Amino acid sequence: MNILITGASGFIGGALSRYLALNGEKIYGFTRNKPKKINHNINYVTISDIGNEEELNEFFSLFKIGFFDLIIHCAGISPTKKETFNAKDYYKVNTTSTEILAKLAVTYSVKKFIFLSSILVNGRLNRYNKDSDQSYIPFRHNDIPNPHGEYAKSKYEAEKKLKDIECDSNLQVTIIRPTFVYGYKSKGGLKKLENLIRRKIPLPFLGINNKISLVCLENLLDLIYVCGKSDKSSGETFLVSDGDDISTVDLIKKISSVIGVKPYIFYLPHRLLTVLGFLFNKSDEIERITSYFCVDISHTKDTLIWKPKYSLAKCMNNMAQKKC
Repeated sequence: MNILITGASGFIGGALSRYLALNGEKIYGFTRNKPKKINHNINYVTISDIGNEEELNEFFSLFKIGFFDLIIHCAGISPTKKETFNAKDYYKVNTTSTEILAKLAVTYSVKKFIFLSSILVNGRLNRYNKDSDQSYIPFRHNDIPNPHGEYAKSKYEAEKKLKDIECDSNLQVTIIRPTFVYGYKSKGGLKKLENLIRRKIPLPFLGINNKISLVCLENLLDLIYVCGKSDKSSGETFLVSDGDDISTVDLIKKISSVIGVKPYIFYLPHRLLTVLGFLFNKSDEIERITSYFCVDISHTKDTLIWKPKYSLAKCMNNMAQKKC
């Protein structure tokens, strides 16, 4: 297939470009700046603004109609410590640029469009289930969206734009909402947790009774590849995780075992943790690591006849050994 990947120098987009190229696909990768390490099996294309319709149209016009079989849209902005984005920024980059790219996909007869959204479209945390033995209700593919924050809202608005375009055209749209993605090049919460463990900093989570879902980069790449190949993915929204929900305490122990460092975990009342999170402006991070945040991937597995190739333990080992 001829595949266009946006964000081809990013954590997910870069790995995806290399993965698909190794599987024999012809890859064109949009980047703002060319990667330091060039992969000669990938055709890198510098795009200054993913939302610039004129610039994108100029690129597509270089190819015959129907040249691209698939667009995988990984580019976007998310909350970081280094940059501050407002609602207008998120909407412009995550929503408007997605709409522009999808409309051009229709104009140039691209068959399929895969959009990398976010599990945060489902909500901030799992809801409490008072009528069941299962304490909390995991997120499901058909939940009524409940995005919190401008980032999640912009992703949801992009999803709605794509569904409208799909209804009015022949473009096949697939939406993927990954839970928290990790790998040795990731910079998210799991990497921060690993760094704290390596530095032997005591962690106050011994009394926390929770479960969270994670997805390693290898499993996410495999799912995207399957979605690109399968007609069953058209019009669907898929959630993805490793399929191994884990508590925060067990996660700390697992990371410690993999990297060969003794964990230091102590008890602190949950209420005090919440207060400390508020005082140090870490409320969201404390809430996320002490609460239930699980996803149900049964729809993904059943629809695509797919299951995660790698266990959480295997992915952790790969991350520690800098394999993915």
